[in-house]
Amino acid sequence: MTQVAPRPVAAAVARATALLAATTLFVAMAGGAAPAGDAGTSVRPGARVVLDAHNAYPYNGRYLDRIDRALAGGVPVAIEQDLDWRPANGDRPARSVLSHGEPFDDREPSLRDYFFERIRPIVERALAEGDRSRWPLVVLNLDLKSNEPEHHQALWSLLGEYEAWLTTAERTASPAVPAALAVGPVLVLTGESDEQARAFHDQLPVGSRLRLFGAMPMRPRAVPPARRAAEQRRFWEALPSGPLPAATNYRRWWNAPWAVVEDGGQRAAGDWTTAEETRLRALVTRAHEAGLWLRLWTVNGHPPGAETAESWSTGYNVGSLDAARVRWRAAIAAGVDFIATDQYEAFLAEQSAGAPRLAAARDVVLEGVLTSADRLTWLERTFDVPPGTARIDVFTHHADRDRGTAIEFGLYDPQRFRGASRTSKTTFFVAEAAATPSYHPGPLLPGTWRLQMGVPSIRDGVSSPYRIVVRLTPAGPGQPSPTAVPAVRALSGPRWYHGDLHAHTMHSDGFQCADGRGNNGPCSAHLVASAAERRGLDFAAVTDHNTTSHHHGLVEVQARHPELLVLRGQEVTTFHGHANVFGTSEVIDFRIGHPGVTAAAVFGHVRRLGALVAINHPGRETGEACTGCGWDAPQTDYALVDAIEVVNGRTVSGPTAGEPFWHARLNEGHRLTGIGGGDDHGGSTRQGSAVGTPTTVVYADALSEAALLAGIRAGRVYIKTRGPEGPDLRVDVPEHQATMGDVVRLSAPVRVTVRVRVMGAAGQRVDLIRRGRVIDAAGRPPLASNDETFDAAVDVGPGDWVRVNVRDDAGITVMGNPVYFR
Repeated sequence: MTQVAPRPVAAAVARATALLAATTLFVAMAGGAAPAGDAGTSVRPGARVVLDAHNAYPYNGRYLDRIDRALAGGVPVAIEQDLDWRPANGDRPARSVLSHGEPFDDREPSLRDYFFERIRPIVERALAEGDRSRWPLVVLNLDLKSNEPEHHQALWSLLGEYEAWLTTAERTASPAVPAALAVGPVLVLTGESDEQARAFHDQLPVGSRLRLFGAMPMRPRAVPPARRAAEQRRFWEALPSGPLPAATNYRRWWNAPWAVVEDGGQRAAGDWTTAEETRLRALVTRAHEAGLWLRLWTVNGHPPGAETAESWSTGYNVGSLDAARVRWRAAIAAGVDFIATDQYEAFLAEQSAGAPRLAAARDVVLEGVLTSADRLTWLERTFDVPPGTARIDVFTHHADRDRGTAIEFGLYDPQRFRGASRTSKTTFFVAEAAATPSYHPGPLLPGTWRLQMGVPSIRDGVSSPYRIVVRLTPAGPGQPSPTAVPAVRALSGPRWYHGDLHAHTMHSDGFQCADGRGNNGPCSAHLVASAAERRGLDFAAVTDHNTTSHHHGLVEVQARHPELLVLRGQEVTTFHGHANVFGTSEVIDFRIGHPGVTAAAVFGHVRRLGALVAINHPGRETGEACTGCGWDAPQTDYALVDAIEVVNGRTVSGPTAGEPFWHARLNEGHRLTGIGGGDDHGGSTRQGSAVGTPTTVVYADALSEAALLAGIRAGRVYIKTRGPEGPDLRVDVPEHQATMGDVVRLSAPVRVTVRVRVMGAAGQRVDLIRRGRVIDAAGRPPLASNDETFDAAVDVGPGDWVRVNVRDDAGITVMGNPVYFR
């Protein structure tokens, strides 16, 4: 790691101190409500639910992308960093490093370089904007693996360098009474160790500032080892029945294992029960009554054996992603402050970080027992839908399916019939823009809804229990996608996924599909999906102009193509340019230039929805042939843009290509992921139409909408300009453990090694590009094999970026994304 000089930190601290002196709001843990728009409300226990990104640090060569993935999901977010004290070795002094413990390999980064300098852009922008309504934006959860006095001193000194960023409190003469918090963009939490309490609180002089806050110990009484497990279990069982120790000035949170909720912990997870739901809510209530933030660790869900590929702990696995989702939803609804998981994107798909707690989904459980008296009857169960509900999911289960018990389902809103599915479906959903086939999409009217249950058969003497969960998801970010591949396909693990991010159907201007009679005709989404499957793609997006009417049909297409993820999208088509939006079914205002409708306002709305925006074919001509095709929208805030469509169809280079526009924005200091899109209007049924040309390759944790969008935001992307058969590319800066999309922090110009691996491109050439210019102008020899790796020394400084193109005699075959230097 390049050592970060203290000068930039000191300058930032000086700027931040001046701002904070004028704006910091002091908030007592149990005081009155803060003014609207100010920090205070968001820092109170129970005010919001935040993802806790578990193990977000390098761990024996693993987890290298976790902090980027955590930050890509948006703020507020909590990030766990483990610290250990590395003894002196050779000429290197003892030091604090990010590590889970011995053995050390001298690649362990420091907390300064890996965490604080990584979040600098977020913090400095927050301080400049002065909007404290969501502070703290980043919660640093420290797990100290050792408690040497030298370690404590090193950590205390480091926090002092960044104190103007931190949430602090005065060290008073009354340790048992929580002093008011001065809320900053960052909050630092540490463990329950008594040694840490002495170092970070007790030994400080009265009047100084606390820079971090410890956890409240929750320990059973000391007993002989043979009785320890039983005593621990009894202690946890008793926790909800009485008050917890109240927060002190230093100890302000409770770091609780999942076993306090579910007897036996994650390994013993079975069906989520009403008793467990009640227990969870009681624990949350007790913690918040005591003035404590509550963190629950760690809930993962994956098929047994997947932990080997992912390097996850078996002790955190509840058995499946569905089982984890049930528990995440319960914890979100109960108001757990920090929910720890290794599956960041999957969690954020359930509840977007930063969304108000009231936006969390709520489950209504309907239970009962069927007997032969219910045969050939219709039963009715009701549930109330609150205003603002955006989606209703129904999950059904009943016993004795193999012994003749059957249930048919139908759904009615307060005014009309919404569909029925007989015995064909055990789960279904309805939303405004989409619904499970058998059901009708449309507005979800508030009021009493009715679930009809028909019992066509049940045998004499049989009693069949049933359990139905009705999940009510309100409007807001993190809406579940209406399309998803089967779990076994989605959980195929972190890898590079190939797809096309731009295609059209008859819902807009997709009318160039062969109709079988020699004419052009309207295109259906199934033609796009079929073409994508024929090309071996993993995902394909349908992005019709200024509508989401096609989202309903995508549900049926997805069901017919279980190996292909069908992404919902829309092309926001304006008089000043086009932009694809992914990850929401809400129609985005396309009237840029109309009074009050600016590019900044439109993209800000997209960001608040938790969706992703990509400017399309920005270099194209604009005129009668293509209205508004080139991007020239005034008031474009590129900080709200996630990606640029650098390759559109077969346009890779030349005056209308997207590469020059992209390079210009990168040189302005923006971090924008380059992607490609086929912009197909013919379903690959005619010459010249080609779904998958170009192919965008995304490194993602899973084949899901949330994971793919997170991968694009992180910049883990390259473009095969001619389709999925093209070469593959890897670009790394090894000494900084950085790859495409990463930001490397520098204090001064430096020479770095850029490692390039190209597969499937024998005879082609590689161009290294710095700030838009090819930097090895003399030309590197053609690649000698179909799997070649080489290192190149590149001089870079703060503000630079470096990326790679691969080309043959006909032009560029692969375009990589940048590694950024700041």
